[in-house]
Amino acid sequence: NIGTLAKSYTVYAIDLLGFGASDKPAGYSYTREAWVQIILDLLDEVVKKPTVLIGNSVGSLAC
Repeated sequence: NIGTLAKSYTVYAIDLLGFGASDKPAGYSYTREAWVQIILDLLDEVVKKPTVLIGNSVGSLAC
């Protein structure tokens, strides 16, 4: 799906902390609220424009 979407849109595919190839820092609070903040920070610092969010599995809870 990412390849198809990337033909027409800018796509950011992220691993939330604790999943996939992302870091898994000890003592980090792996909560929905923490993941939401990661996504909000990404939107503010990297994306900086209106965005449609699509999540998969636990990532969809944070969207």
